Formats: sequence, structure tokens, C-alpha cells
Amino acid sequence: MAGRRIGVALLVVAAVFLVAFLIGTVPRLTNARALAAGMTSDSVQSVEVRRILRAPTTTNVSLPGTLEPLHQAAIYARTSGYVKRWNVDIGRTVHAGDVLAVIETPDLDEQLAQSRAALEQARSGLELARVEQQRWAAMVKDSVVTVDEYDQKTQSARAATAVVAAGEADVRRLQALQSFEHVTAPFDGIVTGRNVDVGAFVQSGGGTGSSMPSNGSSAPSSLFQMVQTDTVRVYITVPQSDATSIEAGQSADVRVQEFPNQVFPGRVVRTARAVDPQSRTLLTEVQIVNRKHVLLPGMYAEIRFVVSRTNPPLVVPATALLPLTDGIHVVEVDADNRVHHRKITIVRDYGDYVEVDAGVTEGASVVLNPGDGLTDGTRVRVLARPVPADSAPARKLQQGKN
Repeated sequence: MAGRRIGVALLVVAAVFLVAFLIGTVPRLTNARALAAGMTSDSVQSVEVRRILRAPTTTNVSLPGTLEPLHQAAIYARTSGYVKRWNVDIGRTVHAGDVLAVIETPDLDEQLAQSRAALEQARSGLELARVEQQRWAAMVKDSVVTVDEYDQKTQSARAATAVVAAGEADVRRLQALQSFEHVTAPFDGIVTGRNVDVGAFVQSGGGTGSSMPSNGSSAPSSLFQMVQTDTVRVYITVPQSDATSIEAGQSADVRVQEFPNQVFPGRVVRTARAVDPQSRTLLTEVQIVNRKHVLLPGMYAEIRFVVSRTNPPLVVPATALLPLTDGIHVVEVDADNRVHHRKITIVRDYGDYVEVDAGVTEGASVVLNPGDGLTDGTRVRVLARPVPADSAPARKLQQGKN
């Protein structure tokens, strides 16, 4: 009986050990097989791709510039004297011919009076010379005087005529200078600077004696500053890549920060028709009609053109770029789901996408957010199908920044 009990006990112990072995070992084997299967699955990296598209044939080109008046002039004194009065100040709208200031010229007035007196004296001498010439003409016929004496009287009359002509020219010169006592506006516009005051001595051709300008700077060289702003213009430098698309008569949209919801129509009036070899840009003038005078000279503006491109560049999302030591790359996925690095040349950077002209081809699929672990020839699993060219995201990508 004792032997049987010992045998039963051994069998019970063996059964317990067997159950414990099965409970501990089987799950570990199952987990190991699952882990092995997972590692095999994860060895192929999953990537999201995007198809390379070509940019549209038309695009927007935005360039900065500073508004300038169509005409601007510094008004100088044409005669020397003292400012008797000034009639306009800064911000005043004037018309061509309006009197801006009056200058007193006492020295010029005296010179004009003296010149007129000298002219009267010359005219009197001319009358006497003509009378003597006529008398001697009658006497030479009767041989009372010689021909040489008559010729002398003739020459005296001619000399007196020349003296009168010189006197008349001097009087006209002084009268013209006297007319400049009234400083007038050369065109319709706005006075932007007044640099004189009553009693200031002004000199012909610019400069003042003791006056101080209204802005407190040193003695100016002009009496007034004027601008014409019913039309304003802006000079911009167009990059060489877009220079051939800009021509006279082309329209442009002008925007300023102070009027965010308003677009001012502009027009290209002329270009330099030559690219600057230093900056590789084309100097272009755009004019904007400003009848309400809301655009002020000196404002910063953005000029936007719609240009056509015969060979549009390719569009690559910014998330597909991979900066490396030798340049910017994209990772292309071929038909066998293997990746290949392509070095690209960026033409223009728009922030969320770039335009390139070399390195990739239209329709190629590139990896979004590529990592350094994607070496050439690596097989990947494509999670997202390439975006077709006619899809909404693709169209949005091609539109550019408006």
C-alpha cells in the first residue's frame, strides 16, 4: 500500500510540473512568434508620397516698391531780394500760375529805371543821327560835303540804332527779372515744403540769407517743394526670370497696407528694356491714377502682375525636401516601391511649396517628410496613393499665393 501511495504522489507531482511547464512556456513561444512576425512586418518602412506636378502656365509675381509723385519740383528764386509775403504753406493744393510768394527787389527796380532812362537817351541820339544823315544826304548831292563825310553820318546813324536795340534788350531783361518777383507754381499740385518766411533774403538760383525752414533744418536751397499726385508712379525691379513677361501697357494690381481691402489698378508705362548685369533685374515704371489723392508719395506698396510662362516649372511640396550636405534632395519612389535620392534645383520658394527646374520629372512620386534612413534602393510601403493631377489638393498646390 505504501508503494502504491508513493507512486500516486509521484504521478501527481509530475502532472503539476507538466501543467506549470505548459502554462509558462506556451505563452512565451506564442509571444516570440508574434514578435518575430512583427519585426518582419516592420522591416519595410511605410511612407506617404505625393506626385510631382507642373506649375500653371500663369502665375502671380508680387514685387515691392515705394510710391512716388508723377512730377515733383523744387521752386527756386529767379531774382534776388527780400520776401515780401508768402501765400501758401505745406499741404496746400495749388494750380499752375498761382502766386506762391512775392519778392521785393529794390535794387532791380532801380536798375530797370536807369536802363529805361538810358534807352530814352539812346533813342534821342538816334533821332539826331537820322536827321543829320538826311541833311548830309541832300548836301552831298550838291557837292557841299564830300561822300566820305556823308558816309560818316550814315555810320553814326547805324551805331545809334544799335545802341537803342541794346538798350531795349537790357530793359526787357530787367523786366523779365522783375516779373520773377512773383514766384508761381509750375503745375497743378500740392505744396510739400515751405522754406522761407517774410523778410528773408533770397538769392537768384537758390539759397536764403537768414530764414529757417518750417521743418527746422539748415538753410535750404529752394523756396518751396511741390509734387503732383493725381497720378503716382512706382519703380520696381523685375527678376530676370520674369523680365520677358513684362511689357508696356500691361496691367498691374497695387496694394498698400493702409487699405487692406482695396486694389488700385496700375499700368506699366515703360521698362528699361535692358537687364541690369549686376542685379539681373529689369527696371520697370508703373503708374497709378490717384484722383482722390488717397495714395501718398513715400508709401510702401506691393505690385502684383499676372505673367504667362511658356515652360512652367515643377511644383514640389516643402515637406518633401531633404536638406543634405551636397544640396537639397527629394526621395523618389519608383514602380517597385524602392526609393532613390534626387538632387533638385529650386527656382522659387513660396514657403509651403517650391518650384524646381531640374532633378525630378513630372508625375514622379516623392516621399513626404523623408528621414535620413531612406537610402537608395530601400524598399518601402506606400501608405497613400499618389495625388492625381486633377485633384483638389493638386489644384490648390498649383495656384500659388494670391
